[in-house]
Amino acid sequence: MNFRKTIVQSLLSLAAFCALSSVCLAQDAFGGAASPKEEPSPVEFQGNDDYPAGYCVFPLRLVAEGEFVSVLVRDGAGSDFYLQFLTIDGEPIKEKAFHEIARTLTGNGPLGSTVELFGLKDATRELVTVKLARQPYAPGLPGPAVEQELKNYFEEEDLLPLSNFKVDVMAPPTEAAKRNLDLFSRSLAFNCYSKVLRLPPPKTIICSLSLAECILANGSAGDTDGLAHCKGLFLPTIKDEAFLERFQGYNTQEAWLPLFACSNSGESLKMLQSIIPVALSSRYSEYGQKLMPGRELAAQAYTLTLANLMEDDPARAARLALEIIRLRDIETTLPPSTLEKAADCLAANGQHRQALLAYDRLLRVPDSPALASISSTAVPYLRVLYKISGCQASLGQKEEALSSLQRALAFALCQQSPDLQRALESGTGFFPVVSDLKLALARLYFARGEYSLAEDAALDAVARIQQALGMKSSSLKPALELLNEIYLARGDTAKAAEVKVQKDCLCLSHEPLRFSQHKQFMLLREAQAAIEKGDSSAADEIIDRLLAAHACEIGDSIQYPPPLRLFPALLRLARMLSDHGQTKASDKLLDYLDRAAVDREHTASARVFVRAEKLFNRRSRAGSETDLLALLQSMKMDKFSEARKFRWLGLTYYRAKEYERAGFYLDLAGSYLERMPVESRRQEESLLLLDKACLQGRLLQFPTADQSASAALSLLQGDDLRNQPDAALSFKKAMVGKVVELSEMYRDAGRLARAEDVLSLLCSQLLKGFVKGKPAYPAKDGNDAFANDFSDTFLFASLGKFYLDTKRAPLAMKQFRLARETSPNYLPPLLLLDTAVCAERLGLKEEAARNYLEFEESLGLLPYSLADRQPGWRIKYLRKAFEAVVSSPGFGRENLPGICERLSGELQSQWPRPRELMRIYRVWLSHLPADCPERKSVEAMAGQMKTELSGKH
Repeated sequence: MNFRKTIVQSLLSLAAFCALSSVCLAQDAFGGAASPKEEPSPVEFQGNDDYPAGYCVFPLRLVAEGEFVSVLVRDGAGSDFYLQFLTIDGEPIKEKAFHEIARTLTGNGPLGSTVELFGLKDATRELVTVKLARQPYAPGLPGPAVEQELKNYFEEEDLLPLSNFKVDVMAPPTEAAKRNLDLFSRSLAFNCYSKVLRLPPPKTIICSLSLAECILANGSAGDTDGLAHCKGLFLPTIKDEAFLERFQGYNTQEAWLPLFACSNSGESLKMLQSIIPVALSSRYSEYGQKLMPGRELAAQAYTLTLANLMEDDPARAARLALEIIRLRDIETTLPPSTLEKAADCLAANGQHRQALLAYDRLLRVPDSPALASISSTAVPYLRVLYKISGCQASLGQKEEALSSLQRALAFALCQQSPDLQRALESGTGFFPVVSDLKLALARLYFARGEYSLAEDAALDAVARIQQALGMKSSSLKPALELLNEIYLARGDTAKAAEVKVQKDCLCLSHEPLRFSQHKQFMLLREAQAAIEKGDSSAADEIIDRLLAAHACEIGDSIQYPPPLRLFPALLRLARMLSDHGQTKASDKLLDYLDRAAVDREHTASARVFVRAEKLFNRRSRAGSETDLLALLQSMKMDKFSEARKFRWLGLTYYRAKEYERAGFYLDLAGSYLERMPVESRRQEESLLLLDKACLQGRLLQFPTADQSASAALSLLQGDDLRNQPDAALSFKKAMVGKVVELSEMYRDAGRLARAEDVLSLLCSQLLKGFVKGKPAYPAKDGNDAFANDFSDTFLFASLGKFYLDTKRAPLAMKQFRLARETSPNYLPPLLLLDTAVCAERLGLKEEAARNYLEFEESLGLLPYSLADRQPGWRIKYLRKAFEAVVSSPGFGRENLPGICERLSGELQSQWPRPRELMRIYRVWLSHLPADCPERKSVEAMAGQMKTELSGKH
């Protein structure tokens, strides 16, 4: 001990820093002679299925809780694992900001050069070295893929209304949000939700899940207004247990984070009070099957609410923490991590006795991660013991605190090899490491007046930190400050002065400026409020804080929950500044974002929207021509004319409900169209007029919308695209989609006559074959460019649906039959359903039965497993199919056993109430004649259910 003290004391003098070798430290600082260092096994990074070898975008991962930094590695055997790395090219990462780590991985060195990472293999916790090839860093997908997505979205923009008919919700809006394409994300979110609202009932669950998707998109893009709107619609649905069961498998972590992060503490508590009673409830079926859909939901709700309250109102947070730890059977109701969070909250609020009870209870939780001694780091166990000792010390229980720390230290030294101890000192996210335990031990000894023991422990902590992080690491500061106090208490002013000089020579800490998600959302809301009030100085101050946070942000394409991305959030603030007349502040922020799109985000597509905002800001000022050229240059879609590019921008703003900007870019597209020859602009001009009609309708300018729509439809006369079938198909799809959207807008506004006019006019034009490139509905051979063209089907079905909703069933049936005739290769499910309902109203029992059966069989064609997300569909329409077949003696009797069997299975899996099943079987048997052979199948199922019920009771 004296030998070690002598060495470390000499290290504290500036002269000794150069004189002593690091070998001495390695020999004694980690307890006796160090064992020979084991060479970690090298692993070459080989990429993964989606990215080339060495591409840093996908592998890089930050874990917020504990702030581990990980990289995904594929070893030679083809298996993947996460490496929690501790050093980069031999340099510790403990005191590096996260953006510095990313820059070191990607930017410091020529492309293709290698960087060596040393750290812990995630699963086995063994020390390994990984060689990673440097590649450009980007938070989204590689640049070319983003550009291709931009082009694809542009080409499909006109077709969005068509997807209503096929219930295709397209790409989730979160995918666009991850790429900082906030307008894409918003337009997809609005489109997704508007489509599901038009689905047939029951649709509560699928609407709620669609809202969850919108919440994710709005949260990722920092759209706090959109979040507030979606939250108001979404929260009532969480009181339904059936929804919670569906939501449980829907990446619940993702949806809860923005939902709670955008809320202040009071809103969080209200949400919690709504969620918890349902989430923690247990239901028992008559078979004794226990269903607990909300355990994970409750844990997440509690944890996120606690985190928000600890920032906003620590006293209320402590009250909620007490409520959590008093939950009956918390060990089986909530995971240990939630209990630990509650205990942390109590300790931070000074309620150490209650926190101590919770920590102690945590150690006794069966199978608790806190007792995971198989882990070579055993951080959870050490962390809990460390916190226990802190509470005990605060309560004056010095002996107990000392005992807890000694237990933790003995455990760490037993479980961790000297090499591992040294390695953990170098990394971030591992707390407490041995030096932390030694320093805590030194503080306890000092409080007890045992200065010699305190000095030994503090010197040991200093030696460990110096060995791992260097002689001037800022992590030395707490230990040196304690040593200074020890020497002063002992009257050794010379050593105290020496230690003070050493402390003053330490490097400054490089802690990054990081805000929690909750704090970032709160800052965004404060900035928006300041902009709306015209308080420019307050808005500038908040925006400067957000810019500083953005400078330290690392985008992570695989992080879950998906984080708030400050780039689109700042772009939205730039729009708000412009809308409130603060164009200079808006331009300043846009200049930053224009540079950041290339330098930090590496998302060229996002730059399009930044430059679009710049042009909009300068629309009536000098310099707009320069901004216009810069915008066109950033839109890398060479096969499209300038007019079409600006029309696409206008459509994107329109679908994101930015109507003033939409009008500006649609007018700009019109000015470029006027420069084109008349004969080559007819189709584009008709679509642009329909775009303007839709926009004017949204702004309630219906007389102007009528004029634009009439002008657009009159341009269709005489078109002949016989020699351009692909162009004919694209134009016809776009035209049908725009007319149906315009009709729905008229209908929503109560202008039913006009809604019917535009639909029926286009239907008559199609029947006349206004697009000469396609014959008038030949036999389906599937060999031409129109083989998968559903636009005619969509149009006739939309008119039929309009007639059906306005109680003109005969006219509706005529249109539905036309839609069936023009469907190219299969009948879309919603067409079958509408036809069945129409036939039922007309008393066409056989046709109703046929369509109900076909609809039920085609539910699997609905994308994204919509039928499985909304189980009520199968139950409802299997019942309708049974009733239709029974009431139609000449059709489908052979289908009854299959219908009964499928419905029975659906009811048992989704609605486990045997007595209700028995009631349904009796209804079926009352419909079936005694001599009906299908009756025997139903009687057999009813008998089986009766036997199960009698066996239970």
